[in-house]
Amino acid sequence: MLLEEAAQRAESAAQIPVLGRPTGIALPAAMAQGTIVSLGCVGNRVYTDLGEGEMYGIIPGRDLGRVAREVETVVWMRIRCWHSTISRAEEPCRLREGTLILCRKSGRRIR
Repeated sequence: MLLEEAAQRAESAAQIPVLGRPTGIALPAAMAQGTIVSLGCVGNRVYTDLGEGEMYGIIPGRDLGRVAREVETVVWMRIRCWHSTISRAEEPCRLREGTLILCRKSGRRIR
């Protein structure tokens, strides 16, 4: 969920749904479309020992830096939203000047 949100913020998210089978299509699809999530096919899960709660996130190298920066932003947004909900803090967290971020759930200003 965090990866997808970061990829959207970095304008790298592919406009195709989560991939199932075959897993081998995920790499070329990511290169052509952008960041992709693949659940992995049965064969891939058997041979790689991918766990039930695991999946693949494929980020094209050209987008890796932007997506990585946005993951940090998304995580900070989630932390502030959680903190605001728990503590009912009135003061926003300022990570960088000039950017306003609102918590989707509470509507409170985060940044």
